[in-house]
Amino acid sequence: MRSCRSWNLRQRRRDYRTGMGHRGHAEPICSILSGSLRILFTSHLSSTTSAGFIEFGIDDNSNATADFFYTPMIKNINHPSYYDVWLRGIRVDGAPLPLASISPTRPTLTDIGGTIIDSGTALTHLPEVDYNTLRDAFVTASSNITSASPPPDSGYDTCFQVNDDSVIPFVEIQFEGFSFTLTHDNTLKYFDQVVCLAFVAEPTGNLTIIGNFQLNGYLFMFDTIGERLGIHSSGKLC
Repeated sequence: MRSCRSWNLRQRRRDYRTGMGHRGHAEPICSILSGSLRILFTSHLSSTTSAGFIEFGIDDNSNATADFFYTPMIKNINHPSYYDVWLRGIRVDGAPLPLASISPTRPTLTDIGGTIIDSGTALTHLPEVDYNTLRDAFVTASSNITSASPPPDSGYDTCFQVNDDSVIPFVEIQFEGFSFTLTHDNTLKYFDQVVCLAFVAEPTGNLTIIGNFQLNGYLFMFDTIGERLGIHSSGKLC
């Protein structure tokens, strides 16, 4: 079963949202249809109309599962509607960041904090101290940019003006089993006059949420029976 849809992201349509946790809306369907689904994410924050797809019931013996790198999905009693994944680190232009919330070992059933992937959350949320580390490293690694005020009521706090000579670093997110490097379209939100770093500081708690904007254009496999999350080996597909 496949469902394709186009969304005009200026209209902030949210009807694509489907829970991917072990209590999410998708799991009963996955349990019936072999326990796997593939999603090519599109973001409701894009400035243009974009399309993705969701496909249920992937045959685990088919080539559909072969072209993916996988990381375990880990249950956690502190957020039972979601699976944890082990975030091993974040790099800015290849340099690892000293993130306070990163665990040196795989998360357990009872860990506080951790990392979840939630397609219904617009932007990636980092604990405030880790957000500050990412923001500072990102700005330091950039050149020929000019600090600018965020658009009113936008919710962003790190914005700047760029030009043809600007150099913008790449952000790499590392999980157990695979990592993926975000394009600038997955890192920056473009407004008419400025661009803003598309991450959010979480002032309370120690939970990291990988949001929809950073997933946009990547093909993910959610294998709820095998309890693993895969990303297509081709990287960003659109």
